[in-house]
Amino acid sequence: TLRLMPLKTFKSDWAKHVLQSIVATTIMVLLDILIEPVAIYFDFWHWENEIVPLQNYIAWFLVALPLVFYCFRSTFEKMNNMALLIMLLLMDVVGTNNIW
Repeated sequence: TLRLMPLKTFKSDWAKHVLQSIVATTIMVLLDILIEPVAIYFDFWHWENEIVPLQNYIAWFLVALPLVFYCFRSTFEKMNNMALLIMLLLMDVVGTNNIW
């Protein structure tokens, strides 16, 4: 687990979950930045002049933040056995198709 600061420094779980949510949502947006060229390459969608507008990333952040916060605050089991495989497959698609 990557920790920017010891989570025990927070006096409440709420504050800890806010920080975790911001970090996780930022990582999600960074992943979107990586996915956009792949989606354009495979003709999933188009942007004017193939330039992704900043509002796309801002919107993803604003949509994802409350969902991630809810996920951290909820008590259901959060184990995804497929996450590593999906990440490796995505890296393979990007790497083998010379999209960059």
